[in-house]
Amino acid sequence: MQNISQLLSQEIKDLIGLKQEGQKLYLVGGIIRDYCIGRKNEDVDILCDFDTRLVARRFADMHRGNFFVMDARRNISRVILTGKAGKKVFDFARLRATDLLGDLKARDFTINAMAIDLDQSYRIIDPLDGQIDLEKKILRVCSPASFNDDPVR
Repeated sequence: MQNISQLLSQEIKDLIGLKQEGQKLYLVGGIIRDYCIGRKNEDVDILCDFDTRLVARRFADMHRGNFFVMDARRNISRVILTGKAGKKVFDFARLRATDLLGDLKARDFTINAMAIDLDQSYRIIDPLDGQIDLEKKILRVCSPASFNDDPVR
């Protein structure tokens, strides 16, 4: 596995500087999965414990990106940055549970239920053993309700 600091692009470092004292930001999902297997990922999912529109709008303005509210009810925002290296998509979502663990347990597959706390970016948070499933090439749901909760999966 690579050094986690390689995952923290300049955009991610800028994002850390935009949050207020006491607010939490996590990298989650596919970017962590792809990092674990050494695959490049330009689709960054960010989990917030506050209104995503606040940080996403400021992030878009900082990088001259495009800002969209994708789902106002569920507090999901998107920022698209286009540059010399191509297009990067940053999706900002509010915690779906009362804490990070509850949110990760509500995800689809264990390989997508990993996170990095941007205040402590030295380790991967992996309560459902997604890294082990990646190594064993196993696709396992986070809970028996995963497909009922989101049939599109």
